[in-house]
Amino acid sequence: MSEKILTEDDINYAEVRDYIVFLIAKIGGKNGLSHKGIHKTCYVVKNNLGESIEVNNQLPFYWYYFGPFSNVVETAISLAIEDDLIEEKIIEDRFKLLFIKDLNNYKEPKIKNLDKINDIIFKLKINPFEIEKLTEFIYKNNAPRVFRYNFYKTKQILNYQDDFLNRAKINQDVIFDMGKKHILEWLYRSEATLPKDELFKNYLNPFSYYVSIFQRFIEQKKKFDLELLDHLKDLIKLSDEVWETFGEGERILSHDKFLPYEKSISKWKQVYISHLESLNRNLKTYDNHFISIIGLDNLKRTYTTREKDFLRTVLS
Repeated sequence: MSEKILTEDDINYAEVRDYIVFLIAKIGGKNGLSHKGIHKTCYVVKNNLGESIEVNNQLPFYWYYFGPFSNVVETAISLAIEDDLIEEKIIEDRFKLLFIKDLNNYKEPKIKNLDKINDIIFKLKINPFEIEKLTEFIYKNNAPRVFRYNFYKTKQILNYQDDFLNRAKINQDVIFDMGKKHILEWLYRSEATLPKDELFKNYLNPFSYYVSIFQRFIEQKKKFDLELLDHLKDLIKLSDEVWETFGEGERILSHDKFLPYEKSISKWKQVYISHLESLNRNLKTYDNHFISIIGLDNLKRTYTTREKDFLRTVLS
């Protein structure tokens, strides 16, 4: 992260706009490129080439839900749309992609060390169809905290499970049995690498509580009926809130020195605290409902040592 605090006056948005349009043309071509793809590409080029690409000095990032994000990049995209250089299209009713308005007549801008940018794009095999691979590469190699990559892998497995369960008409219990070992493996890896920053002190217990709830769900012996299937889907959905709460916290700690970001820190902290409070409430609500549907008596129920340590705080 750079030391100098950038201001809006330091940003040449026309220059950034032209750079963004170049990336859309170079990588997306006739297939287009997503907002996420542009942010990730800008980040990885900046991370690899630094100040040798002058526009990199105008691209302040912060880490958020989907990794590195830049308000400047997003503003430049909007500017390119307003200037009729690119257009946004919805593909297959779900993919929002950006396309060059007149690709056949597009001319590359004069960017110093353009060959180096092309080398990075080629080296990392960046293409519009594999932005998720680029995201995983960034999480594994550049994330400020190992936890992000481990929980990202957990989320991948959970999302696959959710997709399979939604499509399967029968044998949902067999499908879940096939994936539960990997779910626990990555949940435990995530828990073992929880961030140790002071800011995340109040995030540790809710996360470990979530792990304990998932472990208890997997270990319960009742037949996997439709009610439990819905409960599993809710548990998978709850992982989104666990993930987003972490993202709210990481934004506060991991951002480039950009004056609008610095001015937003107080607000970001309030949002993070609000997410923590909501997460704690939803975990308790979920757990109480789970106890009721599988017939456990909350007063007679026994807890593991690990659960006792974390539930003592969360359920107080």
